[in-house]
Amino acid sequence: MLRPKLEVMEETWVNGTEYVCEVWDELQQELVMLEDLRTSWPPALEHFDNERYDLDSVVIALAVQLQLLQYLRLGSAIVYQT
Repeated sequence: MLRPKLEVMEETWVNGTEYVCEVWDELQQELVMLEDLRTSWPPALEHFDNERYDLDSVVIALAVQLQLLQYLRLGSAIVYQT
């Protein structure tokens, strides 16, 4: 789930700011969903076949991606303005 987002972010630098904003919104929605799953453990995770997931690590990784994407947005905005 997280690896394809990183690849999209790399392509985003080339493709422009509009796509960065789209990916940004998707990542924020995923973070909210994961936070909800983490706080409602275990009933909301029954559809994961009772496997144990380290949701804290997933949430942290997603938050790091959001921070990186924020820097990419700032950088592309600066480049666009110059």
